[in-house]
Amino acid sequence: LEISGELQFTKDTSAAPVNGWDVRLRVHDTRYAQYALEQAELHIVTKDSTAAIQGDLDTEHGRVGINAFVEGFLPEQMDIRAELQLTHVDLHEFVSPVPDSLSPLTGYVSVRGRDIASELSRQITTVVYLNPFTLGHYQVDTLALRAALNADHFLVDTLTVSGYGMSLDAEGEGELNGNV
Repeated sequence: LEISGELQFTKDTSAAPVNGWDVRLRVHDTRYAQYALEQAELHIVTKDSTAAIQGDLDTEHGRVGINAFVEGFLPEQMDIRAELQLTHVDLHEFVSPVPDSLSPLTGYVSVRGRDIASELSRQITTVVYLNPFTLGHYQVDTLALRAALNADHFLVDTLTVSGYGMSLDAEGEGELNGNV
């Protein structure tokens, strides 16, 4: 691990240990294992059991812009909203099972999770949108997914994919066999 940069943080007089923080991280020419982070900025502000997170990560394998908001710091009360802007991200470099032919990925991802907890008995709802993006040499106009997980049951109530003048809309539900 090699880190070059600066970290600035302040804490207001709030009695709560997780509230009242303003943290800024700026790094450049940083390396972790085989990953090089050319430049990154991250800004986190916590207040009233919420956290606002903004950042930009430039790597040799693409760029990711982050804008996230977390409400509630306990997993069973947590509501997370995150938006990612992906620019020429080589997925294969970060997730090796992804074929190299499906890179680079360019697009916009919006994710929302509610009531996130370590137990599967809690409800998890996620919405993902990519609109438009390229995946390798394939142009996709829209990819939308909305799904819920509760105990051992899952529901996909929206799956939409369109591109090349074709469109697919689907939904489904099922039971999990204990493996996620």
